Amino acid sequence: MALGQVSAAPAPMGETATREQLVERRPVVAAVGRDASHCFDSTVEKAFAAVCPDLGGSFLACSDRDATGLVQAGRADFGLHGGNLTARDLHAGLRQTRVGLELFALAVAPDFPARSLTRVQVRQVLTGQVGDWKELGFDVGPVVVVVPSDLRLAERAARTLILGDDFGGRAVRVASDRHVADQILRHKGAIGVVRPTARALEPEMRLLQIDWTMPSGEAYGYGTYPWAIPVHVVTAGLPEGPALRFVQFLQGDEGRELLGRTLLLP
Repeated sequence: MALGQVSAAPAPMGETATREQLVERRPVVAAVGRDASHCFDSTVEKAFAAVCPDLGGSFLACSDRDATGLVQAGRADFGLHGGNLTARDLHAGLRQTRVGLELFALAVAPDFPARSLTRVQVRQVLTGQVGDWKELGFDVGPVVVVVPSDLRLAERAARTLILGDDFGGRAVRVASDRHVADQILRHKGAIGVVRPTARALEPEMRLLQIDWTMPSGEAYGYGTYPWAIPVHVVTAGLPEGPALRFVQFLQGDEGRELLGRTLLLP
């Protein structure tokens, strides 16, 4: 052996695999933020585990802020986050890959006389400040606001559409878009909060424009329809390893079908 050359320590007797192969792989951890948890539920977790059984791991429920913090600290392989990263997050090296939009919109009957409401009128209607459509110039009777019965969904909708104010105390709370349509059939002046996705809208209702802009992913991208929560996969740098495989799963047919239950997809 030449001077100064260090030989590798011999493997223990009977050791046949390399040391790298013998290192136990750490289970994958995905930090799921509160505003993303509605679309990354146990169904998605099980489907991803079936596609990538070698990864193992679990989804960890936390706040959206904690989801980014755990990724930045290296305690999670990737995060699932509702909203956009801050400039400080991006400067620290975090990156976000958008997988969909939780788009909020207002639905009315097909023959409702208004085509659009201003954002001020939307606030007045949804908070109960306007009790009859005549106050806004429409002769369709009392305002009947229909909102989600799911408390977390209702909170996100209120935060997005009316900046966190409460829906009016007389709002009717329902479990699905089908129930929104039922209320629109029952009350001529009903207006309901819905989430447009790839699914066809119930035939008993149509979407209302806000500030003369129809709700769509394109309008959100242009900044003319801001009433949505973008959902991202958050990573330290560009997605790689388990994070990349998760993004690829979400972009495949099965992942898109699962996300499409609640999100408008790219």
